Amino acid sequence: MSILIAYAGKTGTSRRCAQMLSEQLPGSTVADLYEQTPDPAAFDAVILGGCIRAGQVRRPLRRYIDRYPAVLSEKPLGLFLCCTGSAQAEKYFRDNFPPYLFKFCRAHFHLGGDWPQESLRGADRLVARIAQHRSPAPGIIEENIRAMAQAFAPFAGGAYED
Repeated sequence: MSILIAYAGKTGTSRRCAQMLSEQLPGSTVADLYEQTPDPAAFDAVILGGCIRAGQVRRPLRRYIDRYPAVLSEKPLGLFLCCTGSAQAEKYFRDNFPPYLFKFCRAHFHLGGDWPQESLRGADRLVARIAQHRSPAPGIIEENIRAMAQAFAPFAGGAYED
């Protein structure tokens, strides 16, 4: 049994969350959609996610969903978002993923977010500093990563490593 964890992010938070999830689901494959677009048909289950910027998921994630709608609607599916606005997470899910995906969605979680200053440049760094003072970032929400891993443990051969 195999699981694809595909993500698109900007600052590294989505990558860290995908890696943490993969560590709890032995045999899973992690793919950065900026670098590769693996065929989801080759996997038993698919988990897709990424960051929110200006209310939108990154373009490679949108393109991936548009490219494989039939395959994604046949697989057990998980969705995750990384953003600092946890109060808006459900709105971001509904605004960024086609409604048909939720019919097949086994789990969807907000995995948290942060403002990693070391990976931000120019105006992004300034905006992050201002936003950080107004509303602290939740950081990565490890309990949600564990919950997502538990939901997909049957597709990792039943193994779940905490």
